Amino acid sequence: MTAALASQGQTPQGAIDAAKNLGPGATLADVGPATQNVTSRLAAQEPTVAPVIAENLKARAEQFTPRINSAVDDALGPDFNAPTKMAALKVATRLNGSAYGPILNSGATVDVTPVRDMIANARVDPILAGVKEDPISSALAKAQSLVVGSNPAALPINVAHQAQSAIGDMADSAARSGNNAEARALTGVRSALLDQMPDAYNAARKQYATDKSVEEAFTEGRGLFASRSDGEVFDPDLLRARIDGMSQPEQGAYRMGARKAVSDVMGQSKSDPAGLQTKLANPDGYAVGKLSTVFGEEPTNALLSELDKVKGFQATNNLALSGSKTAMASSADEFMPTAKIMGGGTGGHGMLGSLPPWAVGIGGGALAGREVGEVFGQPHVGMALGAAGGAARSVAAPFVNASRTAVQGADRAAQARVLTSSPQQALADALARRAATRQGAVGPNAKALARALAAAAAVRSPSILSNPPPGLNPTDMLGN
Repeated sequence: MTAALASQGQTPQGAIDAAKNLGPGATLADVGPATQNVTSRLAAQEPTVAPVIAENLKARAEQFTPRINSAVDDALGPDFNAPTKMAALKVATRLNGSAYGPILNSGATVDVTPVRDMIANARVDPILAGVKEDPISSALAKAQSLVVGSNPAALPINVAHQAQSAIGDMADSAARSGNNAEARALTGVRSALLDQMPDAYNAARKQYATDKSVEEAFTEGRGLFASRSDGEVFDPDLLRARIDGMSQPEQGAYRMGARKAVSDVMGQSKSDPAGLQTKLANPDGYAVGKLSTVFGEEPTNALLSELDKVKGFQATNNLALSGSKTAMASSADEFMPTAKIMGGGTGGHGMLGSLPPWAVGIGGGALAGREVGEVFGQPHVGMALGAAGGAARSVAAPFVNASRTAVQGADRAAQARVLTSSPQQALADALARRAATRQGAVGPNAKALARALAAAAAVRSPSILSNPPPGLNPTDMLGN
């Protein structure tokens, strides 16, 4: 485990901290490619621990969708009943419209000469040009008829108010019909007219919107993720320009429509977060840019962060639960060494034949004694194995192999729990289980081996039990 973590630049504590930062449901398997692949390898090729991994990972998978739904609500606001919200917004904006009254009845006038000049420069007079009037010039002529009047330098403010509203409707109608050039020309005229209006008028206008404009803004917001709008590429810059030209009630309606657009992408009953993950997969794409334009960079980045975290969890689950024995799974073998199997053999012959019986026994079993010491950590068992002489390896092999296999199983079971349990408690619990399992695996085998070695030593060199070499105590050799 330490080697796997080190390969991805982490210490055990660093990995635990990284898992905590990923939030609810995170495990050590999620914190890097090495731990992810070790988990996959254990699940694919270790049938004794695969159920533990499957149980832990499947349990957390149930939280993926609720977590994304919660992240969307935190970043963009909770979902809502659109008709109810729209009705409340319309009531509020109608009340705000009362601020227009004193301004429109004040007797103030507006200098629309700049607007008239702008139209004159953009419109082609068909009589002077000797041609049929084009649609753009025709629309501009109609707009001009609304604002010139008998005294363009002092148009009554209530007339200017009606004119800007009518020109705005003309621009919207042209856009809906696909006449984009005409719509842009009319929008320019309306903007120029609004620039000439008193500051008090524009302040009131920002707080007011007609029922129709509120509904239209909501509908536009519902199309947030559309690739084109009014025949143009619908990029974040175009969206920003449109929002800046809206009143506050219209902006609120657009934002509500955009929130509904996110719900539309997620699917019915909030059960399909994969759709939103796919839509927002490119952090530099138009979809993310438009979401940031409407709701702000900070909430959008928070949502993207949560989507990335859950995507990582899903990748871990997919690798570990797919049942695949691919290179991805086996690539983790370097972090999971297989127990060395000890074979049988003979010893105590040849050059050792001229030595005393006890020396021959110890020499013939020296290699086996070293291997036993590695497994059991008990030097007296290794000495006893040496005394078993030529039959040493054959006597020891079954016990050594059983212990090694049991210890390997304990280690891998511990790894499975460490990798797929709550990181706060995983290491402590898993290591405690591992220590207990190892002790339970080694202890009985050590005792059984001591008894077998005693019997083998008695056959090979009976005198060793009655006349042992200095330092070799039969009681220590046999253990309990």
